[in-house]
Amino acid sequence: KKGMEILIRPHDGPSTGSVRIFAIAASLGLLVRARWIRLAADTEHVCALAQALASGACWKLEELYLPRSKIGDGGVLALCDAGLQGALSRLHRLHLGGNLISDAGACALARTLSSGALSELDTLWLHKNEISDEGLEALADAARKGKLAACHFLLLADNPASVAAQESLQRAVSAHLVSPEARAIGKLAKAVSKRLRWLRRRCARALLRRGVVHADALAV
Repeated sequence: KKGMEILIRPHDGPSTGSVRIFAIAASLGLLVRARWIRLAADTEHVCALAQALASGACWKLEELYLPRSKIGDGGVLALCDAGLQGALSRLHRLHLGGNLISDAGACALARTLSSGALSELDTLWLHKNEISDEGLEALADAARKGKLAACHFLLLADNPASVAAQESLQRAVSAHLVSPEARAIGKLAKAVSKRLRWLRRRCARALLRRGVVHADALAV
């Protein structure tokens, strides 16, 4: 299946086996094809999921939904660590609404965005958290660097941050937004450039094997 829904609710009590559950799922290849995951859990289970993601078990993941799970800053930090390892490079949608996230979590997310680890993100839910002006300003800095260039939907409602801070972030995102068409053209240009470099190296090796040119000439 393209996606999976994992319901491990916080009121079920702490589960020391959550890491093992995700590890087994990863070892069996159950996460490889998943393009979306919806997880209703707490910080511990999200950290376990982050470990599985960091191992490369779900490298096709495009959508991650964690609504009203109260994962807190600890859960966000775990996801950001996985993102910095390249586990979320294909992610398009991230739902973090209703998760008790404060400025610490928002700043961690901003650092991950600034690294380019979430360059494909086009939809981000951050509503109903505990993010103030400080956290939104960190996200705005990332946006001004063009690190939210694909994000056409950003929900910030029901946070203690001021209206001015929320509007500032929205303006920063809008000012550096790149259309899907332009992004598609950019990706195509990169793919063509990469292919041309590969062909050049292959032709050079063929010429060297045939003795047509000398290695010094190719270096020039």
